[in-house]
Amino acid sequence: MVWDDYFTVLAALYPWCHCTIAPSRGATATFSTRMENTSRRMENTSRRMENTSSTRMENTSRRMENTSRRMENTSSTRMENTSRRMENTSRRMENTSSTRMENTSRRMENTSRRMENTSRRMENTSRRMENTSRRMEKHQ
Repeated sequence: MVWDDYFTVLAALYPWCHCTIAPSRGATATFSTRMENTSRRMENTSRRMENTSSTRMENTSRRMENTSRRMENTSSTRMENTSRRMENTSRRMENTSSTRMENTSRRMENTSRRMENTSRRMENTSRRMENTSRRMEKHQ
């Protein structure tokens, strides 16, 4: 009697379910099987939800750690790169400065040498002219 009422209620609640089993033909076994299946499904769903939840938490945690590590690495790398660039720029400026000084000094020395050479040539030319003038006087 109880099973008849139960299946009537089930049929009313779930009209889309066409599983009409007469209580006289193993309804009790079918019902207990349904209950076990439902219970198993609920446990599986619960386990899945727990697993999903913990997995999501773990994944989120891992992602946050990775992001944090990346940000730290990026920050330190940027700092190192900036420092390296500043050192390189400083070295370049020093090198440029010393090179300019050396080049200027070299140019001044070269100019001085050229002036001396020019002066020597002028003296030589003057001496030649004097010699030539003396020779001409002798011949006259």
